Parts: sequence; C-alpha cells; structure tokens
Amino acid sequence: MSTQILVLDDSPAIVDSIEMMMELEGLTVAKFYKG
Repeated sequence: MSTQILVLDDSPAIVDSIEMMMELEGLTVAKFYKG
C-alpha cells in the first residue's frame, strides 16, 4: 500500500479512494501525501 501512495501524487480521485481505505484500516497515511 505504501508503494501505491507514491503514485497517487497526481490522482486526486484515487487519493480520495485510498484515503477512505486508510480510514477503514485506521491509518493516518493520508496526512503524509495530502499535506
């Protein structure tokens, strides 16, 4: 999963999808590639 996040830099739509998945897993990785 961490390897995919590096590719989501230019895909806002996918970022939202992954962000939802992260919340389901209880992770806060979204904050790393969001800001």
